[in-house]
Amino acid sequence: PPEGPEDAKLVAIGESPAEEECKQGRPFVGRAGHIFDLGLNAASIPRSAVRILNAVPVRPLGDKFANHDPRDVAWGLDLLKRELKRAIEAGATLLLPMGNHPLGAVVGTLPGKPRWHDAGEDEEKAEGTISVWRGSLLRYGRPMQSLADYEEHSGQHLGPHVLPTYHPAAIARQYEWHPYFVQDFKKAAAYLDAKWQWPKQRKWFVNDYAELARFVDVTLIGTQIVKGFPQGEHCVAIDTEMSPYYIVGLASESEVHAFAWSEQARGPMQRLLASPWVLKIAHNAGHDWTFFRETLGIEPQPPEVDTSGLAHVLDCSLRRNLAPGISTRFTSWPYHKWLCDHDAKRYCGYDAIVCYDAYWSAMQQVSQRGLLPIVEHDHRLFRHLLQMQWHGVRIDLQKRDEAVAVAQADYDAEAVKFIAAAEPIIHQRIGRFRKPHLFKRLRQCECCGGGNQQRVHCMLCALGEIVKPTRIEAVARGFKSIRAWRESWPACRNCVEGKVEHWLPLRIEAEAADGKRKTAGSAKLADIFYRGLGLPARRYKGKETVRADQLAPLADRPLVAQWIIVSKLGADVTTLRRLEPGPDGRLHSSFDPWGTAAGRVASRGSLLQGGTNLMNIPEKHRYVIVPDPGHYFVAPDKAQIEGRVVAVRSGDVNLLSAFRDVIDWPGNPRHGKVDSHTKVMQLVLQHGHVAVSRDQAKRLTYAYFYGGSPEQVALELNAEAARKGGVVID
Repeated sequence: PPEGPEDAKLVAIGESPAEEECKQGRPFVGRAGHIFDLGLNAASIPRSAVRILNAVPVRPLGDKFANHDPRDVAWGLDLLKRELKRAIEAGATLLLPMGNHPLGAVVGTLPGKPRWHDAGEDEEKAEGTISVWRGSLLRYGRPMQSLADYEEHSGQHLGPHVLPTYHPAAIARQYEWHPYFVQDFKKAAAYLDAKWQWPKQRKWFVNDYAELARFVDVTLIGTQIVKGFPQGEHCVAIDTEMSPYYIVGLASESEVHAFAWSEQARGPMQRLLASPWVLKIAHNAGHDWTFFRETLGIEPQPPEVDTSGLAHVLDCSLRRNLAPGISTRFTSWPYHKWLCDHDAKRYCGYDAIVCYDAYWSAMQQVSQRGLLPIVEHDHRLFRHLLQMQWHGVRIDLQKRDEAVAVAQADYDAEAVKFIAAAEPIIHQRIGRFRKPHLFKRLRQCECCGGGNQQRVHCMLCALGEIVKPTRIEAVARGFKSIRAWRESWPACRNCVEGKVEHWLPLRIEAEAADGKRKTAGSAKLADIFYRGLGLPARRYKGKETVRADQLAPLADRPLVAQWIIVSKLGADVTTLRRLEPGPDGRLHSSFDPWGTAAGRVASRGSLLQGGTNLMNIPEKHRYVIVPDPGHYFVAPDKAQIEGRVVAVRSGDVNLLSAFRDVIDWPGNPRHGKVDSHTKVMQLVLQHGHVAVSRDQAKRLTYAYFYGGSPEQVALELNAEAARKGGVVID
């Protein structure tokens, strides 16, 4: 049954009860309930003040909403509709659907994430509706399905409203989403306390190049000079898109300019990007600055700042969700990527507004947490990294081909070992598999398969060869049609009565001809690992996965370590094959220094050569990169170099010893080795028998060099432990 006061201002809607909820007769009391409570606590919302409902208050088979009996769904949704009507009549002002199914139950069908493609561009993966709409504030009874709907009621407190968020169970499966989940609850609290800040209304200009020139020269830079300084706003946010065509969006405190690229814009944009008076805020500098430089031939100049960099410094777990992270965590704007289906230029303009508003919020948080030194350091480093990317490196193609051959041989050898070790498990335990047909089939005939048509007309028996049956081939052999040719074939001579058991070979390949990697198939490997070996299933985004990084915690189990090796070697082969010089004869490595990739609709073309992160090249194959004539390569370990500088300048005895003395830490993987990062970790934590990961150790060293707060350090170390293992900090 529902729980909470009937006159609650906030109504939370889940999916369906699970085992613990059914035992206690209360919603959200199990593992998902614990996460739900954490969201409420983070926003200072007492659970006793929330009305909690389920879309379908019946436990489905296997605790999967999709397994519901359709009659239960119809009954549950009708009941939910009546419950919401009563709640709104009693004063509810905000509905919080958690997950795809509750969102659909509350607002009906909504557009999904748009997918724009250029010719030959890979199709973006479709995302669930909740990933598109979470964090957005929607009018109940009137969902925003067009740009006109959005602009019409933006800034109006006409409730009730709907604020979708992830289901708490999804947060348990996907750790990286928790900042958004918490932020959505905080948004709910601000709305309920009448502290919600609706987006500001700025004056819009679309494809108006005369106004663009006025905006750059008068509004931003300023024509009035006071004591040698031009008097302008001096701050603009910039976003760019490359599909369906080149688009630029600019936003200041008072105006928005969105335009399809035209040579009419070149002069104003050159003056803007070169101005020493205007702070340029990039949505993602790795994309936007490279777009201007490499595609349009305009060189961006400081001062500049990157909002994706700010987001990363504040919380590295945002990682691959930059766009919703900025627009729903650091601003009052919704995640509006769906708007690009309606007007690409306005969509780009909204991104620029989000970028502008997020800058002020993120900088405030950075300053409050004492992280400005890290931000300044990272932005200086980023400028050097971009210069390196634009300059590129030379690849010796002959050496590259030799490296590919060596890597392929290594892969093939390990793949053979893996298959040999996996086949006995397949034969012994196939009865437990979910998809045994992927390993074994019953066939009437090894020649034609045994089908009626194939048995009567078996080309192999008739001709002793396999030829594609085309009309041209039939005519060339003296027949009027393919049909006449087929009718001349005799019955198959190899077919036998009764079906024969036929084991399918387990094959794995590093890369297919189209450049896409192939494995034995995730379904096959999942059966081998999770049903054949009985290992606890590893999950990624709620689904069974055999990704090597997700299987790492099971590396001590039989066969898993072998598969991780095979997967890594396959990735090495793929990386080496991608090392193709560009039109200028150089390879321009694309990389993401913040660890965040926006999932934007824009093409990644302005990121130069995607998939060619030089750091992914196996160390033993890096000889394929060659220096320019008369030059040498120097490959310093950045953190080690900086660490030595800090140690010498500080004169700290312990820090100096970290670079000389072996680690006395029994039980730690680095015990008996010289490793400054792990040594610093041991000194700080004062633990003697904890298996700290080296990634954690590096994070701690970096934090101590640049002034990370204890709370932030603990957060980052625990995030690393959740992803890759290590010690958990209280």
